Amino acid sequence: MRRRELLILAAIGVLVTATLSAPLVASAAAPSPASTSAGFDPAAFADPPNDSRPTVLWFWNGTVTNDLIDRQLADLRQRGVYNAVIFPFQTSALKPAFLSDGWFDVVGHALDEAKRTGMRVWLFNDDFFPSGRAASLVVNGGTVSGAGGGMTEFLGTSTADSATLIANGGTGGGRGGTILFANRSSGGTSRIEVFGNGSLDISFMSFPYPKNNSRGVSVSSIEGDGNVFLGGNNLTVGSNNLSTTYSGVIQDGGQNGGVGGSLTKIGSGTLDLTGTNTYTGRTTVGGGVLEVDGSITSNTFVHKGSTLAGTGNIASHICHAWCSVFERNGTQASVTTRKVSASF
Repeated sequence: MRRRELLILAAIGVLVTATLSAPLVASAAAPSPASTSAGFDPAAFADPPNDSRPTVLWFWNGTVTNDLIDRQLADLRQRGVYNAVIFPFQTSALKPAFLSDGWFDVVGHALDEAKRTGMRVWLFNDDFFPSGRAASLVVNGGTVSGAGGGMTEFLGTSTADSATLIANGGTGGGRGGTILFANRSSGGTSRIEVFGNGSLDISFMSFPYPKNNSRGVSVSSIEGDGNVFLGGNNLTVGSNNLSTTYSGVIQDGGQNGGVGGSLTKIGSGTLDLTGTNTYTGRTTVGGGVLEVDGSITSNTFVHKGSTLAGTGNIASHICHAWCSVFERNGTQASVTTRKVSASF
């Protein structure tokens, strides 16, 4: 199903402890005529109103309970602090689970307790936080002939983390949207959807660091009928264990060119390739099922416990992961095009 909206979830994280410094104690001498005439009130400075007191970062990175919230807010007030920013971290220790009903219960309790005691609480959200990494990002194509499409770029050492990335095709002769990974960026556990002449392009991976990069990108899944450009790099797919269908073309090339692109299937789900794929590097089935109902042209390696299935064509050899020559079910293979029906 094609999704065309941009949805960014903004929310909060989870708490284990707040590290608080000792309270600041201000002492003031009797006001001088000069200070009062300039508008400075030493007494108000020593004991400011609550909304003018320091604001602290309230770290949430573990198990949250209502009792813990009450105790930590009381500790803040005792130290003269009435303003706090809930500051979440993405970690497996977050409990209740982020954005679950239990999560909103404890957040609601924190807000209610702050309101009851005259405190103010902010909800902080940004990159490297749970909701900041769970976005759905959509890039659309151009809408008139020759017009460029939008682009989502991951450069340097940036990561897509757990985002859903969607590139839609252009209309009226416009070019499609592009999802581009370059340099030493990471696909994280992102889900990729490309449609029409929209594309995923990993041809810039390792550029300009060819000796310091694994020359590849790993994503959770791919689906749709758009284009995937590998250049000379490897695309690893399947870590979210979903079963998806990709009917576009996985191919060498891309904006940075390159040949010898390769595909690795992992995870327990099924990736069904129904298009005419032309990448020239190897295909590795390292988990679950690679179903070829279209065609691929590369040598295909199937690891133990994995399945190569489908009704399409492989215009090259099929090899068990531990074979010394290309073979199929124990028979040395020299046929260059065959129907897929192999399971190892």
